[in-house]
Amino acid sequence: MELPDISLLYNYKGAAHPINLDVDKASKFKSAEPDVLSLVDICCSKIVMDATTTEQAIHSVPTELWYSLMRAAVHNARDRAIEVLISHWPWDILSLHKFAPCLFDQIKVLYCDSYLNERIRKGIKYTTCLAHIFVESLKKRSPTKLKTLDLSGYPTAEVIVNYMSSHVLLVYNEIRQKEIISAYNAVTQHLPADQRKQFQVDSTLPDETYVVTMDAFLQTTDTHMELCKALRMSHKPQCHFKLCLNKLDIMCLGLPRTAVLLEEIDPDYLTALCLQFNGLCNDALSILVPSIQRLKQLRALDISCNSINLGPDGSEEQATQYMVTMLSSLPNLRRLDLSNNRTKSKLSRLLSGLPKQLEYLKLCGCGLSESDLRYLKDSHHANSLRELDISGNNLSRLFPQVLSLLTALQNTLCILEMEECELDNQCMDEFFQSIAQFSCLQFLNLSRNKQLTSGVIDSALTSLVQLSRLQAVRLSYPVECFSFGSLEDHEDDLMEYAQSIRNRVEQLCNKLGRPGLKILFIA
Repeated sequence: MELPDISLLYNYKGAAHPINLDVDKASKFKSAEPDVLSLVDICCSKIVMDATTTEQAIHSVPTELWYSLMRAAVHNARDRAIEVLISHWPWDILSLHKFAPCLFDQIKVLYCDSYLNERIRKGIKYTTCLAHIFVESLKKRSPTKLKTLDLSGYPTAEVIVNYMSSHVLLVYNEIRQKEIISAYNAVTQHLPADQRKQFQVDSTLPDETYVVTMDAFLQTTDTHMELCKALRMSHKPQCHFKLCLNKLDIMCLGLPRTAVLLEEIDPDYLTALCLQFNGLCNDALSILVPSIQRLKQLRALDISCNSINLGPDGSEEQATQYMVTMLSSLPNLRRLDLSNNRTKSKLSRLLSGLPKQLEYLKLCGCGLSESDLRYLKDSHHANSLRELDISGNNLSRLFPQVLSLLTALQNTLCILEMEECELDNQCMDEFFQSIAQFSCLQFLNLSRNKQLTSGVIDSALTSLVQLSRLQAVRLSYPVECFSFGSLEDHEDDLMEYAQSIRNRVEQLCNKLGRPGLKILFIA
């Protein structure tokens, strides 16, 4: 299957796609999926292997077992069995998250692109299958009671967004045609029979109201236009096939198209909004802020990789005020990404008005200042932050403030990224000496900092393995692995060094009786 809209995998690592950090509460590195299936699950897996057997079973088993049958059909990708179940579904709601596993269930999605790619492809297969089967079952007038299909939490291919949008427009156009024909028939009813012609329109879908909720990721103008029209029609009371968005990711479409689409969003449904790489500058805020302010259910907002420059000199006061107004008007916001926009010395104004404490904050390349770090340490967010990414900022001269901030977050921080922060050996050594206090840490990224030496790495290993929940650490190769020549000339040395570190970490983990710790090296 060609999946052009997931080629930028890092888009699925952001604020709009939270990782389940609590999957291991009961057992510290336990898989999200059960190791041993129940007898019911085994029987259901066998039944859904054949569509005829599935159809026979649904007429004899209690309705309570339909959930187990659907879970088995989704897990085993048995499309024909899913079709049988949806066509006879006994309830008015079907939510995919009740049958499919959580996609972002492991820290592994942060550092393994192949694993992330596999999870995204699996999610797209789920949504593609259910969306298509649902519409087709309605066209066939199947005896289903299903009225609301909830695909939220799983990525939807652009072709399916187009497919669902086109059906919204099709149904609405049929309704308009019926109204016009009805008016025509009413006007001509008194004419003689030989002068009167009756018209009628066949309906593609039943006349009852149906709602589909999904996540949409847009990169093309064609999908954008179809979706805008479909959302506009979904607001109209006479439209009985409606499309609602739970998450919206708009990439590289620019300000005008972004503004038009945001005006059509139903604020009661949208929980996550990503506006990366849309070339948004300060002037765009006056256009977008009123639309974003309406989104009271929004829990995640990503406006990274744009051209917003709030500046420290007061010249961008109006843009700053727009941002303050927007963020303070979002009562449910818990995840925020401001990366690659200049917010130097403005964090206090931007974040102090947030009604809720943030759990996720990404500030890559924002030009963080001492006042920003001091604010974060003392802010109301310090007791709740679980994921912090301050990569791409020059933190070497601010490292005392960085350590103070991290100390304030020690009881909650699960993911910490400080990549390419100009940290030298002294900073690294100070950090590793204080790392024992980070009892919740699960993933640590310190790669691409200043010439790290093997001595600092060696001394850090003992401290790292003491963190019982830590699963993966990303580092750069030490300078001793390089001499004159190209990177290819040192490939064998790099592999040998990485293996020696992994062997030592394995020995330390075995000695402590803890699960393995993955050390990832990049050049």
